[in-house]
Amino acid sequence: MKRLKLIPKLLFFMAVTSTAAGQQSLSGCVVDRDSESPLAGVHLQLKNQKSGTVTDQDGIFLLSKTPGLDTLMASFQGYQALQVEVDTGFSGRVFYLQENSIGLSGINVMASAGVAAAKAFTMHHIEASVIKDRLGDNTYPEAMAFVPGVYATRTGGGAGDAALNLRGFKQDNIALLLNGIPVSSVENGLVYWNNWLGLAEVTRSLEVQKGICSSAFGVNAIGGAVNIITHGPEALPGGSASHSYTSYGNRKTTVAFNTGKLNSGWSISFMGSAFSGDGYIDGTYTAGAGYFLSASTHPRPGHLLVFTALGSPERHGQRNARLTSSEIRNYGITYNKEWGFYNGKINNTSENFYSKHYFTVNHYWNISKKAFLATSAYFLPGKGGGKWSEHYGTELSVNDFLNAGGQIDWEAIYAFNQLNSEPFTLPDGTSVSGYSRLIQTVFHADHQWSGWMSTLDYSLNQHLTIKAGMHFRYFKSSLYETVADLLGGGSFIDDYAWSLRGPDGRAMLKNPGDTLKVNNGALIHFVHGYAQATYDRNGFYAFFSGSVNINRYQRYDNYNYRPEEAWSEKVVLPGYDLRFGASKTLCKAHRIYLNGGYFNRVPYFKYVFGSYSNRISGALSNEKIGSVEAGYSFNGSVFFARINAYYTRWNDRSFLANEYDQFLDPVLVKGLNARHTGLEAEGTVRIRSITAGCVLAAGNYLWTNNVQAEVYNTHHVVTDTLQV
Repeated sequence: MKRLKLIPKLLFFMAVTSTAAGQQSLSGCVVDRDSESPLAGVHLQLKNQKSGTVTDQDGIFLLSKTPGLDTLMASFQGYQALQVEVDTGFSGRVFYLQENSIGLSGINVMASAGVAAAKAFTMHHIEASVIKDRLGDNTYPEAMAFVPGVYATRTGGGAGDAALNLRGFKQDNIALLLNGIPVSSVENGLVYWNNWLGLAEVTRSLEVQKGICSSAFGVNAIGGAVNIITHGPEALPGGSASHSYTSYGNRKTTVAFNTGKLNSGWSISFMGSAFSGDGYIDGTYTAGAGYFLSASTHPRPGHLLVFTALGSPERHGQRNARLTSSEIRNYGITYNKEWGFYNGKINNTSENFYSKHYFTVNHYWNISKKAFLATSAYFLPGKGGGKWSEHYGTELSVNDFLNAGGQIDWEAIYAFNQLNSEPFTLPDGTSVSGYSRLIQTVFHADHQWSGWMSTLDYSLNQHLTIKAGMHFRYFKSSLYETVADLLGGGSFIDDYAWSLRGPDGRAMLKNPGDTLKVNNGALIHFVHGYAQATYDRNGFYAFFSGSVNINRYQRYDNYNYRPEEAWSEKVVLPGYDLRFGASKTLCKAHRIYLNGGYFNRVPYFKYVFGSYSNRISGALSNEKIGSVEAGYSFNGSVFFARINAYYTRWNDRSFLANEYDQFLDPVLVKGLNARHTGLEAEGTVRIRSITAGCVLAAGNYLWTNNVQAEVYNTHHVVTDTLQV
């Protein structure tokens, strides 16, 4: 039916060519032979002419030709080249390209859910051109704003600071995958979008799968999964450059080039960008760079190697403090009370800086006509953190010092520290004074993250396919806080009053670069295996899958414990899930589908060690999630409609609230039960090149029980319990 969608636009092109008196043109559409999906970026050229063109996002092309017989040549990476004899009156045809033995569908064994998965799930496919049009200088999740059930928003207004909710589930229950590799935080499942600021330019497509999904490696995909698929090496050589500028001063320069297929057999694509600006919200300056490199080769028949590297080191100011209604009235919606000038420069109390990288080596092996093996090794290092603040000898914070304009008065803070005459006696009897009562610090969050994934597809016959895979992951983090700026004082005092080991002979006077308050990390090993069977025949599609996973957690803490006691005991937790789905196509344009699943999910590391020490949280059990969804869709030549309903039951939920909020106390919640129900509908009408549509989503998300929560102070000590 995808081919039928293209007919109005094809007729439009035919009308254009017929009105060009004295000139002949050739128009048509290029699609995938198996899925009938339009192919964008296909290169077309007439054999007897030098001119050529490429297809647009709908697979449409228009090419001038001289009268008479000629040969149309079409080429696209991952597909077999096509040559067709064309003559006058040949316009309006559909041209089919057949994939190579290892083409995009093979790569999608790892990277994409593919066409079959869309049959039994509610899935949205967003092309690169749509992402580019929607984003501009917006955050990446806002590209999904028109997907029913998705709520995407900027959290504070800083570059990349965003949140994504899907069917009422927050980001720690939505799987984020990059080319099929999970990149959500291993410790707490969160997604830090500011780590991926250069991702929009290199995205080939974006898949949003709602519900339990088909993602084999999306263990935390309760609300759904977001799979970002990047560009691969392009088939044709070329390059581009662009520069963008916003009304509020943010600017970006991007350059890209493709080698095409070299004589050596390699194809290489590169993209680099640099961005900077003042930000739309006051004090949310940004500066950084992005890079993307992809190279591929066929080392031997039936084998494909693809190397990918990308990253986006950045630094940007943030706005984390909530505004009151009076502040908005007095200062406007762009007001940010977390910064001020000192010596003519902006100093923000909330700033993020991070350098996250993504390196993968993928090997695709067409073993036989029935068997295909996809393997990926990856390395995802990260280094960076954010500005923080500490106080000693006062209950005031840096945010309490505001000038008449509502900004932080850094000069007053410097004077507050310099005028401090309160003495402090060290353990050796030495008395010190003039120490800083308020300082700025940096909270560091570094990690080493690597893994290996492998998936085998085997076709038992024309209709029945089995798939099995394994995933091994290693993760080690290092979380520590260092002194950044004494703000006029001589030193800062860390008296270790809240450390479980006390001072223990450690220096109490801290200077820039010294560690204080926090020095711990996580060591996580993860093993996951799954198997899936699919049946596809005469419009009926069904699948069943199951998986098991083992998580081994261990925590170390050099602030609370001596070096020989720094490591906690090892915690080994198993989990599993079962998923099913089925669909039936009726009269070609109509489809009904049903899917469901049950998850027995291991709590995140942050909840297992939720007391900010090596003590294992008590009364913590695996989360139990059951979900079912049913839907109907109509896919006609000019009209598309879909409606679906879902029900999710979630028991023994755990979460840690306000973990990185300087203004609120952290709260650990365990044993909550929830129920998520909803209805979603969407429809689009397409006439020629104009598309109009609407979406509707209604959801009811309820906590169904009351539990006791633990409240921690800034020193990570329990200060209260409350009913929630």
